[in-house]
Order: sequence, then structure tokens, then C-alpha cells
Amino acid sequence: MKEFMIEATIPTEWTKNFIGKIPEQKEMLEDLVDEGKLEFYSLALDRSKLWMLIKAEDEQEVEEILAEFPIYDEMEFEIINLMFARSSSKVMASFSLN
Repeated sequence: MKEFMIEATIPTEWTKNFIGKIPEQKEMLEDLVDEGKLEFYSLALDRSKLWMLIKAEDEQEVEEILAEFPIYDEMEFEIINLMFARSSSKVMASFSLN
């Protein structure tokens, strides 16, 4: 698996249609995190940019993932193939009480 940084440009003027798609978009991002395809996502304070780190076999797979986004048609995406990505965040393993 390769890692790709995605810089998404968010429209400056939000339509009702765009706003209506945001809950579905957030849910999709969380699903991708749960599946291990999305390492992180981060939104600029002014809501102009969204950054994501996606794990995929190639750029075509990244494009296929992005094309499924409910807000895909209203944003511009730049895909950057990374040499590596490192994070200091520590993830705690989940466990079951059963």
C-alpha cells in the first residue's frame, strides 16, 4: 500500500445542496477511517481546505475513492504520492468486555 496526501479545495460559497451532503460526507470519512483506508483528515479553520491521508495501491484507486464522495463534484482535489508519512499520535487498541 502506498500513501497519498489529498488537498481538497472547498467552495467559498456553500449551497443548500452542498450543506445537505455534509453529514453523509462525514459518515463516509469515518467509514474509510474504520476500514483503514483513511489515516486522517483535517479541516482548515476557515473551511477552505480539507487534507486527507489515504492508503491505496495506486492513484487510480485514490481517484475511485474520491469519486464516491457525496461532495466530489463541488470540490477540487490534488493528489500527492508520498514517500512516507509519520505521525506521533498513539492509537489505543480497542477491546471487548465480553
